[in-house]
Amino acid sequence: MRRMWSLLVASALAIGYVLLADVPANAGFGTATVEFGSFPSVSRADNGDTVELAGEGSFTLQPKSINGVAPRIAEAFGDVPRTFIHRDAQGDVLAQGTWEPNAVLSYQSFGPATEEQNAEFGGLPPGTEGGKLRMKVTLLVGGEDVADGVITIVCLLGEPPANAEEAMLLLVQDTGVNFNRAFSGDNVFIRHVD
Repeated sequence: MRRMWSLLVASALAIGYVLLADVPANAGFGTATVEFGSFPSVSRADNGDTVELAGEGSFTLQPKSINGVAPRIAEAFGDVPRTFIHRDAQGDVLAQGTWEPNAVLSYQSFGPATEEQNAEFGGLPPGTEGGKLRMKVTLLVGGEDVADGVITIVCLLGEPPANAEEAMLLLVQDTGVNFNRAFSGDNVFIRHVD
């Protein structure tokens, strides 16, 4: 029994160490809010259709919550309305409207912007970092709910994985339409502790 107890304690300590090792150094002890801003970004589907996406919002991970409010993004870059424009391969508009964030699926921080990145952009707001956010969204045309989707936003600041691309991608659920090829993008995350 004593040996089993020792193994359980050692396992719990090891798991705790691994979990703590994944917490970003700048996360602090308060509830961290991360704001996102995506300036017009384009991604392409396999059939040649494109979607242009833009928008801002903020989220927390503990507890998980998300909304369309991003005061630090707006202060630094101006308001970024949450919009989409779906075009066919010839460039004709098939649908356009707005989107609303519903739920955080995951977020991986790439860490704070480096000194070199900060200099490259002529100074970035405090708390600027890179990362990858996946969230559930609702797509609206004329204010009417037309589809649910998953948006993925990738910002290459910090220390991103070698294969990462700056992108804002959209999977339209229950349609088979997947805008999963990054064409152009310009995204940012700003972390602050409440």
